[in-house]
Amino acid sequence: MSAALPPRPRRADLPDDDLALCVAYLDGLLPVEQQLEFERRLAAEPELAARVRRLLETDELLREATHQAQQQTDRVRRRAPWVWAFALATAAGLLIWAAASSVARREAPLFVAALATSHEGAREWVQAHEQLAGLSTAGLESVRGGAAESNVAPERFVELASEVERAQVQRSLAAPLPALEAGYFVVPLRLVERSEVVVAALTAPGRAERLYEGADLAPGEHVLPAPRFALVGEGPALRVRFQRGFLTPVGCGELPVVVAVRRAGSAAGGASFEERGARDGAELEAALRAQGFQTRGFTVREPR
Repeated sequence: MSAALPPRPRRADLPDDDLALCVAYLDGLLPVEQQLEFERRLAAEPELAARVRRLLETDELLREATHQAQQQTDRVRRRAPWVWAFALATAAGLLIWAAASSVARREAPLFVAALATSHEGAREWVQAHEQLAGLSTAGLESVRGGAAESNVAPERFVELASEVERAQVQRSLAAPLPALEAGYFVVPLRLVERSEVVVAALTAPGRAERLYEGADLAPGEHVLPAPRFALVGEGPALRVRFQRGFLTPVGCGELPVVVAVRRAGSAAGGASFEERGARDGAELEAALRAQGFQTRGFTVREPR
């Protein structure tokens, strides 16, 4: 599911207020609510996201180039004048090269992620959302004592359910919680640019598993592993299918979950991390960061 806001018109440069926001965001000076709002804008405005990345690149490149130039200057300070002149020219060239090259640098945030509750059955999910109260359609699970009569077309039901789920995604992303108690759960996700995404979990001490892997997700809002309802069949056989989401394993107590994102087409290739070995969520995050991913860790608690 993708529901990104329309981007602002392109312009030659950012207004002063937006530039000040970029700098404050990179310096970690924005309050939490303002930071979340700015990250929503990064997801919707590619030009703004690109400016943030350029500010990061310029800062890191010039910092490294200045350090290297100073080291070279110190080495030749006591040499002959012609060597001194050559060193100055080399240092100037290094600064120019650094401004145009790509070196290791701090990355701008690529995503915002959260957790949201799902359910084992379609009826439970529908009953948990009052906007869908009383609706029934072909393929929806039957209630106890017999099947409910269909009162809305499958296409219309999926449209309404998608609107409800989109609102749930936006609420979750506005204030992500680090932990959730649920038997089934989904991962609302907002991407700044086209990305590779992995959702992994530590299902047992020392055992990590991929719950989801997508190599090329578009910018905008998504819900993983998939929206709650999809259409299947055609003609008179058209119906809806409910997709539960991720299962919290019975007996796990607490399930460490890591959402990992990196730019699509990364030269690092597909995600690879040890299926056995990570003792906790922090080690699982470290293994994915070593593969070039940005990560966010969560905990899903098994219902009591």
